[in-house]
Formats: sequence, C-alpha cells, structure tokens
Amino acid sequence: MAPTTVAGEVLADAIARSIPIPDGFRKFGLTRTFGLAGLVAAQMTYTACQARDAFDALRLNK
Repeated sequence: MAPTTVAGEVLADAIARSIPIPDGFRKFGLTRTFGLAGLVAAQMTYTACQARDAFDALRLNK
C-alpha cells in the first residue's frame, strides 16, 4: 500500500471516530469546513466547475 493511502486511511479513521489526530499529522492542521455551509459551498464550487467544463466542451466541439 502506498504511504499516501495509509496516511489517508489513518486520518479518515481518526475523523470518523472522533479520536485525536495522530501527532505526526498535527503540523499540517485541518481546515475547518463550517459544517453544512461548507458542504454546500464545496458542492456549489464542484457544480460550477462541471457546468463550465460542459459549456467549454459544447463550445469547442462545434
């Protein structure tokens, strides 16, 4: 297994089980996502990028 996969699994497990993040990861910090508002903002950004890509594909494939 790749080191990045292992690191991701360790962090995901810590977040999902609400246990402290292992000391080796503390220096990187975790950015607050602001709950539901953060999820909505992330989804809106993703959807806007998808729409822009779809528009570009239509425009360029004429």
